[in-house]
Amino acid sequence: MRYGLIIVIFFALANQASTSPRLPDFMTSDELQEAQKAYRNLLKSDGCDAALPSIEKFADRAALTLEVITPSLLPFVHAEGNSPQTQAINRDRELNLAIAAAEKLIHKVNKARNGALVDKAECLHQLDRNAESIATLITALDNISALEKTSWQRARRLLGQIIGWNIE
Repeated sequence: MRYGLIIVIFFALANQASTSPRLPDFMTSDELQEAQKAYRNLLKSDGCDAALPSIEKFADRAALTLEVITPSLLPFVHAEGNSPQTQAINRDRELNLAIAAAEKLIHKVNKARNGALVDKAECLHQLDRNAESIATLITALDNISALEKTSWQRARRLLGQIIGWNIE
């Protein structure tokens, strides 16, 4: 009986650990901005071979930041139409400002991550790692919003160049 309880607790903790965000790798907004500047400077000065690990690290950390921030909006995303919950949200100015600030932060981090993914894909292509470049471009294009025209155009052009199709 005691061993069964220990096994149940072990699997419950293991499951919780696998579904919880990996907070040890979390970076603050300022740290993300510094990491982005650092990889861009490295890319300009030393090229793709040297910068690729920094680009990947930045993109991963930005994705983790999105994983941590996005759940803060879920109750408001799931509020529907004229429900009492939606009406209460609409009447609460402070709550609306907080939601808008969170949405703005999410968009900013997402845009930076998507730009890094396109940079990564360009580097992979320059290093003749086209299969990885295509996979990275698909991830970027899946996440790029309509407001990210520059990243979208860069990703589409590169994808077309790699696969030999004019998709402009």
